[in-house]
Amino acid sequence: MTAFPFGGHPTFGEYIAWAVRQGCSVKSGVMLVEGQPYSVTRIFDQAGKKWVAEVDTGREDLFMPTTIARFDRRLGLKSPFFSIDFRELDPGRSAPSEHPVL
Repeated sequence: MTAFPFGGHPTFGEYIAWAVRQGCSVKSGVMLVEGQPYSVTRIFDQAGKKWVAEVDTGREDLFMPTTIARFDRRLGLKSPFFSIDFRELDPGRSAPSEHPVL
């Protein structure tokens, strides 16, 4: 595991740089949602078949352990950064929805 400031959380840019060194490719662009521009960054696995997207996140923004786990899982990688995969904590349950039904 690699040590980073602020509790071990790398920035989005540090994760991107590491993924590129592993053979991943990156595409960035802008999408409009109801007339508002949002930056979109997609990281593709080595084969270019799987990808993960991050919307409106700056390269200097810190990455949380659950986000790192999601990126690693989608890209088929195991980064040196501290991560927490919800499925490893409780294999019998699904991750909680980001948008719970009320």
